[in-house]
Amino acid sequence: PPPGPGCEVFISQIPRDVFEDWLIPLFQSVGTIYEFRLMMNFSGQNRGFAYAKYCDPVTASAAIMTLHHYRLPDGGSLTVRKSTEKRQLRLGDLPTTINQVELLTVLRMLSEGVEDVQLKMAGSKRREAVALVNYSSHYAASMAKK
Repeated sequence: PPPGPGCEVFISQIPRDVFEDWLIPLFQSVGTIYEFRLMMNFSGQNRGFAYAKYCDPVTASAAIMTLHHYRLPDGGSLTVRKSTEKRQLRLGDLPTTINQVELLTVLRMLSEGVEDVQLKMAGSKRREAVALVNYSSHYAASMAKK
């Protein structure tokens, strides 16, 4: 099963000429990596940041403690922080007559990883409903958004 929340770190201040062949061994030195994503632009150059997902939160914390401010050959240093995995989507402009159970059923048919939904009244004079949909992972939420 994929790792749960708290297992991913955000890496920034990566020089543009550094790639996975250098980064992955460095981050694997702390523990087993489940997934590594280096963000790239259309020209094939890295965008200066990446995500490393470990198998458990303890290893992710160890990566932060070990590799935050890690000195690079060019004199700079990496920034390694806990990733804020966005697992919630907001659906607005819903009718106030919407039923939470029915909405949850429909959302589960349309996208994978829906855990729960919360309904709140919003807008002027509370004439619309807003749903906060919680997903099992950042990936599930991002796929549902598409």
